[in-house]
Amino acid sequence: MAAIIRIAVSGALLLIAFTIKLLRLDEALFMWALITATLICGAPIAIEAARAVLRLRFNVQALMTVAAVGAIAIGEFSEAAVVLFLFVVAELLEEMSAQRARDALHQLLKLAPNEATVKRDGEEARVNVDDVRVGDIVVVKPGERIPIDGIVISGQANVNQAPITGEHAPVIKTVGSKVFAGSINVDGAIQIRATHTASESTIARMVKLVEQAESRRSTAEKFVDKFASYYTPTVIAMAACIAILPAAFGYGAFETWLYRALTLLVISCPCALVISTPVAIVCSLTAAAKNGVLIKGGIYVEQLAGIKVVAFDKTGTLTTGEPQVTDVIPMNDHTEEEVLSIAGALESMSKHPLAQAIVKEAKRRSLNIKRMSEFKAVHGLGVIGKIDGAEYFVGHIELLRQHNVPIDEVARIIEELNSEGKSTVLLGTREHVCGIIALSDTLRSDAASVIEHLRRHCNKRVIMLTGDSAVVAKAVAAKLNIDDVRAELMPEDKVGIIQKLTDEYGGTIMVGDGINDAPAIAAATVGIAMGAVGTDIALEAAHVALMGDELEKIPFTIHLSKKAAKIVHFNAAFSILMKALFVLLAIAGFATLWMAVAADMGTSLIATANSLWLLRAKPLVARQIF
Repeated sequence: MAAIIRIAVSGALLLIAFTIKLLRLDEALFMWALITATLICGAPIAIEAARAVLRLRFNVQALMTVAAVGAIAIGEFSEAAVVLFLFVVAELLEEMSAQRARDALHQLLKLAPNEATVKRDGEEARVNVDDVRVGDIVVVKPGERIPIDGIVISGQANVNQAPITGEHAPVIKTVGSKVFAGSINVDGAIQIRATHTASESTIARMVKLVEQAESRRSTAEKFVDKFASYYTPTVIAMAACIAILPAAFGYGAFETWLYRALTLLVISCPCALVISTPVAIVCSLTAAAKNGVLIKGGIYVEQLAGIKVVAFDKTGTLTTGEPQVTDVIPMNDHTEEEVLSIAGALESMSKHPLAQAIVKEAKRRSLNIKRMSEFKAVHGLGVIGKIDGAEYFVGHIELLRQHNVPIDEVARIIEELNSEGKSTVLLGTREHVCGIIALSDTLRSDAASVIEHLRRHCNKRVIMLTGDSAVVAKAVAAKLNIDDVRAELMPEDKVGIIQKLTDEYGGTIMVGDGINDAPAIAAATVGIAMGAVGTDIALEAAHVALMGDELEKIPFTIHLSKKAAKIVHFNAAFSILMKALFVLLAIAGFATLWMAVAADMGTSLIATANSLWLLRAKPLVARQIF
């Protein structure tokens, strides 16, 4: 507001001054109007310049102050006033443009309503959303926005959660489902139990993380800042030489060369160069967040554009992660029901998708799942536990092999099941294998098109990393046309492969579910977590978090980073070209001070407007996004 008042008052004074000049009225009044306009615009600039110089730093304000003082010294009062006025206008326009990017991010917070209907003491009451406590029961009617993160405890509804995840279609929410503030209840009445306060909701954390990401600057931003710190004093030294040396050697009047030196100072202001990169990065981070992609820093925007290889986890990433039991093969006098019941008991403590599928199938058949004791999880292989005093092993064949369970009789069966693209889980005791459970996972509907897009349009080499068997992995890879597949991997094996790929290609993108693949995601140059909405571990650990489960957001994010890189390079090149052109015009005497400011302002605004185009980015599957 203060800048607008300064511009309005000083603009009015300049209009008065030039009207007086045009009508040839009182010269003293003309000078009073000019000097007052100069002081109104120039005083804050001079104060800022003085502070910088005292810290031995020469900023844009210092250049403008020197130029204005020099113009006044040689009697160019009107030039000094116009230069400072245009500079203040340029600063305001740049700030307004940059603020648009920040405002676009904060619009996400406004999607959550200010009030919520809460049930307390058996009665419904409308309260401010900031007063909703964890554990409160919140009632959400059809058509209303969900005010708080929570879990559905009653009712069923289709919910549009596009503001958080970027998903195109509404998602059905039933009892036990998570819902998120800012989502829209499309068609059903539901009650939810609040799991977070308003300030700690997923959408609020997204905004906070993007704001923090702005401080994690890219290499280009750091370079521009360092360049500007050397550039400004160099320009001042060059201008001093132009002002003094030609006149000293008899090549014209001192006033002429001083004016040209002042013009050089103004045109050499690195405004456009300095603003070009951070505005583009902020717009990229904001555009990504609006589409359900959380990028944790400008450095990752920069790196995504240049990495040549993408590694995918299989289960839960390229597949839905919801496998189903297809075969139960009992052995050694065990029954099908017994195998599934014992395996379900052992797997009931595990969160692995295969384990949950086995438990689900056992419950579907209404089998008795007995109580287990002495549970022990073997990382990446399975679990060990006792039922009715007997010790059982359930999981990968390697788990049974490590405990000397005879497995020769099952090798052929497992090979046949794997050739059909099925995963296998073995149940055994120390004496023998009790049975084999075969499961099959379904590919995500967009997996094939996304991988084809990455290979064809993003020029990425695609690799799949999985703990599943080589036969199953190759069957999936063949369906998706994946370049390379590494199977039967432990979590530490994935980390080792990521490190080798990084050494070979100069960088690696790793895509996983954000929890099971956390070590490999952390080891990658850029780790991308799938389905991170509501998952604290994924939000904090990954470099890039896809809030939903849509694979198409990966090529979108890569294209966004490439577009940002192109804009940064164009802005920098355009800025340097314009500077070089007007430097030559200034030295030759064809550029005035106000022309220099107008050119600098125009270059800065073009760079800013160019960056703002990134805010319009939208994901499209299997074709160029920009």
